[in-house]
Amino acid sequence: MISTSQILSQLSTLFPLLLLILVIEIFFKKLSAQVKKRRYTNLMEKNRLKGLAYEIKCGKYYEEQGYDVEYYGINKGKKDAGIDLICRKENQIKLLVQCKNHKGIKSINHENVKVFHSNAIKFIDLNNIEKQLVKLKYAVPNQNILDNSAIKVFQDRYYNCRYEII
Repeated sequence: MISTSQILSQLSTLFPLLLLILVIEIFFKKLSAQVKKRRYTNLMEKNRLKGLAYEIKCGKYYEEQGYDVEYYGINKGKKDAGIDLICRKENQIKLLVQCKNHKGIKSINHENVKVFHSNAIKFIDLNNIEKQLVKLKYAVPNQNILDNSAIKVFQDRYYNCRYEII
């Protein structure tokens, strides 16, 4: 039979080891959280740069079409209200463009398009622009990122918004 003092003696030798294991586990959990946060931050930065590169590509496309392009999204950052490019001809705004370079299939739906439309109408109203003179464009790299509900909104004449593959 093992006495209480023997049990306590064995526990006292194990206690530092258990404490060390606990400290190591806490350390690795913290390290893992930091690594995950760093990966997430790097992914977000990569996506941001990918978006900026696509906005520039779209801007160059519209410049080749004869527009003077203001890189509104790049200049305003998060305060762009969803308008990435303002395209002018003869000093009049002709196009308001949102550029979306998603890679997920069917990742853009009708709600995304309606939010852009709403933001563009606010911009038009705040800047006293005639709605009939401005077209709304949703620039995408391919049609696969649009779900059917988004395509239906683009087909609806009410919204005066079309998508363009760039």
